[in-house]
Amino acid sequence: TPLEDGQIVMVGQLDIKGIHTPGHSEGSVSFDIDGTALITGDTLFHESVGRVELGVEAGIEDSDVEGNAATLYDSLQRLLDRPDDTLVLPAHDPGSPEPPVTATLAEVREQNEDLGRDREEFVQELASDIPDHPPNFQRVKRTNVGQESVPADELAELELGPNNCAAE
Repeated sequence: TPLEDGQIVMVGQLDIKGIHTPGHSEGSVSFDIDGTALITGDTLFHESVGRVELGVEAGIEDSDVEGNAATLYDSLQRLLDRPDDTLVLPAHDPGSPEPPVTATLAEVREQNEDLGRDREEFVQELASDIPDHPPNFQRVKRTNVGQESVPADELAELELGPNNCAAE
């Protein structure tokens, strides 16, 4: 069942609100957990934000890098209007040696320089930040969008390869 932007789903005793946060990818979604935590996927990391060129570079998006960066900026604004004590839980954190990775939104605002940029500077910085892609990048993207089928015995190895989703 598709989840609509803003839709709330009860899981046990928790209200989980889906928040469409495109920019890193068209279908990026973050989740507000009962108003106390944000699961941000690859949209917002503690010290960075999601890269904006991956789908474009893989040839699976019609959008442009600058457009994705502007969209990501807008998505981030939707997340940043929460209280300072909200926990930010990204899908992974490139700078962290081991999970669990938690920080409050106040801590993330303080240590994440991307969040201090105005819209124009943010778009310019992210659109020009095109680091090298991991060697398995093209295959992961094609698999994620259903353009390639990977044998079950290769899936774990593909998933465990380098994961460079954060802008540098």
